[in-house]
Amino acid sequence: MKFPSLEYEQPLDTSRKISLSDAVIGIAVTLLILEVRVPENHSFSDDGLLNFLVKVGDQLLVCAVTFVLIGSYWMQHRRIVDHLKSTSAVIAWINLAFLFLISLTPFFASLLGAYPDDQPAVLLFGASHVLCGLSLTLMWSVAVWLGVTDVSPEVGSNILGGTLVAPVVCVAAILSSLSSRSLAIALFLSIPCCQLLFVFYTGKRRGDRSNGQQKLASR
Repeated sequence: MKFPSLEYEQPLDTSRKISLSDAVIGIAVTLLILEVRVPENHSFSDDGLLNFLVKVGDQLLVCAVTFVLIGSYWMQHRRIVDHLKSTSAVIAWINLAFLFLISLTPFFASLLGAYPDDQPAVLLFGASHVLCGLSLTLMWSVAVWLGVTDVSPEVGSNILGGTLVAPVVCVAAILSSLSSRSLAIALFLSIPCCQLLFVFYTGKRRGDRSNGQQKLASR
């Protein structure tokens, strides 16, 4: 089904979309470490340096967690764009919304680094990443609805499921932060591993199904 008001006639210029997205994501991950400030007075003692490193430990940890999360979004985004055969105004705006949410991640990371023991900071950090993940889910869902993807329904379902991994784990991390901040951080860090496990599981299931069909055909 075609939607003339939504879908462009020309093929998608993936290099342009990827370039803009990569630029925004690259700036976002760079801003993460810029939020960790070294004191201008470098004459402190060894104890002072140790205290400083302990003080910025939370900021560095949050920086690492956010970097891992943004990396997982980048991989999902690249996979989505690689399977689009044409573009639409709706998809373009959803992509811009995704990039806007990505641009906010350094702020929420800085907020959590400054107030690591405050529940609202954890909630805002987690909610921002839930929205990042769901924006990718929406992008792929709209692309499938418009019929502008080049994959089978099974592969399309796998891509959709992959975009839902991060939001689901982030929600679990938010809930777990009510009782254990360490568990919440561990869950945030586990998102790439969960996505790899999901890809492995779906790939294995697809392979098993293919082998079963080959056996039936050979009979």
